[in-house]
Amino acid sequence: MKNVKNKILSSFVILITAIVMPTYVYAQENQSERNLILNYDGFFDRMEDLDEAEYQDIKLAFYFMNQSGDACPVKSVRLQTQLKEMEVYNLPSGEILLPFDHQLDADKAAIVIEKQDTQVCGLDMRLESVILLDKDVDVIKAKSLVATFDLALNDLAGVMSFTLPDVVGVTFKSETNDILTITNSQAGKCELNACTLTLTELALYQGQNQETINFSHSIIKAVPFIQ
Repeated sequence: MKNVKNKILSSFVILITAIVMPTYVYAQENQSERNLILNYDGFFDRMEDLDEAEYQDIKLAFYFMNQSGDACPVKSVRLQTQLKEMEVYNLPSGEILLPFDHQLDADKAAIVIEKQDTQVCGLDMRLESVILLDKDVDVIKAKSLVATFDLALNDLAGVMSFTLPDVVGVTFKSETNDILTITNSQAGKCELNACTLTLTELALYQGQNQETINFSHSIIKAVPFIQ
């Protein structure tokens, strides 16, 4: 099951990148094998697509990963224009916290990533939640996330949206070392620190004085489940 989920997630990432940002992931490196330089404007355009009120519960996250899906170690990340440069935060998970900045877009900023080694890495785009979630997740909110993820994916794909698979559920994740379970389990599949529920399975948690999915650990984020 883990391999199936990984393949689904990888397909989602590859599909998103191929459709909305075909020239930026695994871009050619400059003279130094440890530096990767990418245009900021393509990333800005994708963030702008989601700069709407209906997407307030989710974000487009950027992860600097190798071809095996592991985080690439970096020394520094910065945004650079002809006149200035600014440091960009990056997390151990590989996430790079790119700002949404109209001026940087207008100034044709470049993203400069200094790697710690010479392995091939690229910037993956992933949809994930930003709302606070705890051990008990409201079913209505979970269903809302599924709908929001699906709408966002179609907006990002634009005219190519007809080629996309459907978002049919949501995967909830806790901290990496957790073994996550559903304590009031009616349906759903859990493995390691993730539990996935389809829309059909979410409906089983409604009624009979039950309106939440109760997890064994606090949820740190939700991501779309596609088929």
